[in-house]
Amino acid sequence: MSVTKSLVELDNEILYSALCGGINNPEDVKHLKDLFKDATTLHYDLFTDPIFFEKKDTDSNIVIEYVLPTLKRAYSKFFINTPGIFSTSTYQNPVNTRLELYQLQFNLREFLEFLSDKFLKNYDKLNDFENLDTNSEILTLIVEDYIGSKVSYVTSVPVDEIQKEIRDIKLSRHLSI
Repeated sequence: MSVTKSLVELDNEILYSALCGGINNPEDVKHLKDLFKDATTLHYDLFTDPIFFEKKDTDSNIVIEYVLPTLKRAYSKFFINTPGIFSTSTYQNPVNTRLELYQLQFNLREFLEFLSDKFLKNYDKLNDFENLDTNSEILTLIVEDYIGSKVSYVTSVPVDEIQKEIRDIKLSRHLSI
């Protein structure tokens, strides 16, 4: 098996389909495959540091091979298995606009920059744990931190400002209001 030298090398529809296994909603599968394609073809430049291509030992994978599964994990936490705090509407917020605002917080480029930067700063923090897949654990923590930052932001927005925030985000991304 050849060693992956770039995220671009993971641009593969068969791989995308395998990574989407277990996702039942066709819209989620399509959206996630589009995100995989964009990550591998448009944002590969965020993962050029040699640390993304080094093996810690003979039994481990290189970090670049974890990027797309990590993206799937983040996507799932935004669109499939959202945090429980956003799962219900309330009297004050009957259409659950907080969930919409939370989901609008996901930005592929921003997430991949966050992932790359945090990994480069923290990749060796769990080296004392010999029986863990430390790369996978670090990436899981990075996703949780990213999710936590978005949950914190969304819950801090006053109810009467949520619609304005949603509108502003949609306008900045040229989405229909």
